[in-house]
Formats: sequence, C-alpha cells, structure tokens
Amino acid sequence: MYRQRFSDLIKRAKDEMHRDDILGFPRARLVLEAQATLMGFLPRTVELILGNSHEDQTPLTTKWNEMTKYGFKKSGESVYWFQYVCQPFSAPQQFNLNKLLSQAMAQVDATSDHLWLLQTEPSYLKHYMRPSSQYEALRVSDIEPARIAIREMSEDFQTHLRWQWVYDELMHANRLYHRFRDSIHPGSALPKPYDPVVATLELLLVNMMHKRAQQTQTLIPQRPGFRHLHIIKVQKLDDKNSVVEVRHKLELASTKALEDEPLWWCAWQLQGAPDDQRRFSYGMLFSFLDELVATSSTEERSRLDEVLYAKLSDLAATHEMLTTIRFARLRITNGEASEVIKDDSRKTLRHLAATIKDLRLDQALVNSFNAFQRTPLPSERKNRDWIRAFDAMHTKMQDFWRFIHKRSESSSKESGLLPEDVRCGPEPLEFWNTTRISRTSFFQAKEHFDRHRELQGFC
Repeated sequence: MYRQRFSDLIKRAKDEMHRDDILGFPRARLVLEAQATLMGFLPRTVELILGNSHEDQTPLTTKWNEMTKYGFKKSGESVYWFQYVCQPFSAPQQFNLNKLLSQAMAQVDATSDHLWLLQTEPSYLKHYMRPSSQYEALRVSDIEPARIAIREMSEDFQTHLRWQWVYDELMHANRLYHRFRDSIHPGSALPKPYDPVVATLELLLVNMMHKRAQQTQTLIPQRPGFRHLHIIKVQKLDDKNSVVEVRHKLELASTKALEDEPLWWCAWQLQGAPDDQRRFSYGMLFSFLDELVATSSTEERSRLDEVLYAKLSDLAATHEMLTTIRFARLRITNGEASEVIKDDSRKTLRHLAATIKDLRLDQALVNSFNAFQRTPLPSERKNRDWIRAFDAMHTKMQDFWRFIHKRSESSSKESGLLPEDVRCGPEPLEFWNTTRISRTSFFQAKEHFDRHRELQGFC
C-alpha cells in the first residue's frame, strides 16, 4: 500500500498482517475501491472550485497555489485556524518528537501552575469552589459541595501526573530515536528497542482519552448550560454511597438533537471510546464545535463554561498527540501494547501496571475543607487584624492540603509501588509545604492568579 509496490500481491507474512501498510485481500479491496471513488470525486471538486477562473490566465496549478496562499474562505473569514481543527485543508500530522515534547511540556506546566495556585493562593482555591457548587446533583440530593470540589482537585492532580508520564516517555523515546534513526524507514517495522516505547505512549494517550471522556460525560449533565436537557435522579444506597441516574430528554442519535441543540449534540459526540469505528471523526467534531463557538451568540457560547472548555481542550490536545503517534507507528498485532506494561524498568510503566485507589473522601477531609471555606479572606486595611486573618486563612489551607498529601501517599503505598515511586508521586501536592507564604507573596500570587484568569478568559 505504498510507493512502487502499491497494489502488488505479496506472500502472506504473519507478523505484518496487522500493519496498516500491508493489508489482507478483503480489506485491501475495500481500500482500493474507496480510493477509486475518491479519485473520481476530487477532480470534480477541483473543477468546481476553479470554475470561475479564466482560461487565458496562468496554468491551473498556479491558480490553485494563488487561491490557497491566503487560505480558503469560510463564513467571510480566511481559514487560518489551528491545523488540527481545520483538517480538510491541512496536511497530515507529522511525527516530530521535538514538537510533541513541547506540547507535553506545555500541558505539564499548565497543570503544575494550576496545582501551585490551588495550594498557595487562597482566593484561587475559593474561586475553584464556585463551579463545583453549580452541579445539578447538589440540587437534587444532599451531597456536600466540598466532596465534589475535592474530587475535582484529585482528578486535576491525576491529569498532571499523566501528562508528566507522557513527557517522561517522550524524553525516553527521543533518546532512542536518535540512537536508532538510521534503522527507521517507511514501510518497515520500527526497531525492537524503540517500538515498545512508542507503544507505551500510545497506550498512555488512549487511557487518557478514555479517562477524559468519562469525566466529561459526568460533567455535561451537571453544568448549568446543559442541565435542562437531562433528567437526573440520585438513589441513596446507604449512608455513604449513592447512585446518580442520568437520562437524556433528546435522542442523541436523532436529527432533531443536531438541529435543535447542536452544541449539546457535538459535546456528547466527542465522548466515548476513541477507537469505536461507529463514531464521528474527532477532527470533524472539533471543527464543527469551533464553527459553532465562532458563529453563535454570546449567550449560546456561555453554555460551554470554563470547566467544560478545560476538559474539551485537554481532550483535543490528547487526541492530536495520539493521532500523530499512530501515523508514525503503524498498527501491529493486537495485544502487543498490553505486553509493554510488564516491563518495570521505568516509573511510567510501574504506574500503569499498579492499581492505585481513588482518594479516600472521609468526613475528616471534608471537614478540613469546609473549615477553610468558612475562613474569610483578609479584605480590610493591613493592620494587626489583617495579619491575624491572613494567618488563620493560610493555616486552614495548609491543614487541608496536609490531609490531601497524606491520603495520596497512603494510596500510593497500598498500590504496591516501589518506595522511590511512592516518594515521587505526591511531589506536586507539596507546594503548600515548601515555605510559609509571606504576606507580600500573597499579593504576588494574587497578581499571578489575576493574569491566569485573564489568559483563560474568566474575566
């Protein structure tokens, strides 16, 4: 399926039958038929696009270059979009480890800054509580808002760890790539020492896609912009456990849902298993969502609040990297990726193989967070009373994060990880304990927080 040997029949090779560049006859026939249909469609499309050009002008190839030089037109604007969103007019993703490292590092820095602000800036932590208090489940049940906020913070911590693992694996892949790059050729399998590392990256990103989709599926019915499209019932099993039942008022697979609630329909279609062959293309859905946001009214756009924007943005970044890696690593025998985690030579693989329990939300942890919430921010003139209020607020915040740190460390120990992995795991939850925040740094952190909100579009 490539270069000079395109469409040639070759002998069956068991180890290569699951690759994407050498296909079995039934699948290859479907691909060739689809290519024939596409090659008939593309010339007609080009003729329609160039139909208004004059025959006495420059050759067609030059006309095409001139038309595409400044972007195709859509809704009166030049399509100079992010390439991943504007897939129909973009080249395929190129496997560039330096670019992937840059993208992963940006995600690590963003999530690290978020955790730093949560642990060092009281006003940021109080602001974080506001979206959590808007959950529909709080209205129809007696769930404490603090439990939802703590669960969200735990998920943010896990997101940071996953991006750190991706960055670590990319660094390892980059070292091996430079070592074996002379053995990497189109149409041939990747070198054995290098291939499992790329398989680990693929496995990490697929797991992140599943996790982010599960989180977003839980969020959509709870957010103010979409709660009216769902029926939510909370059934209490016992004193500690409840089950939340969610039903759609509109049929998701219907044309009516797409016509009446396109934003809701698109947000839901972005969820689900990334490898489900029945789903719509991510690129098409993100492009559709981008167009909706660009052309809708302010009221309609506000339905996608800051919480959903953050989740969908993370989903887009994850899928872009997954697509890039899959273009470079042609698919192999089913099940080989699962064999990768048996190697325990790297921290990432040990974490993938371990079963780490979720953060234990006992009442002591909830009470600690509520104690911080009840402590007011210092707002008067800087005098002795202001200093007392600042110290009291900061002490309550440190007490809460001390609880979180202990719970996280306990979960890591129970998972059977190595002692060095247990020590390194809770490091992003130790910002609160680095040094005691001075009263001056309180204002510096607040300025950083205000700039962060402006960049995120919160103000």
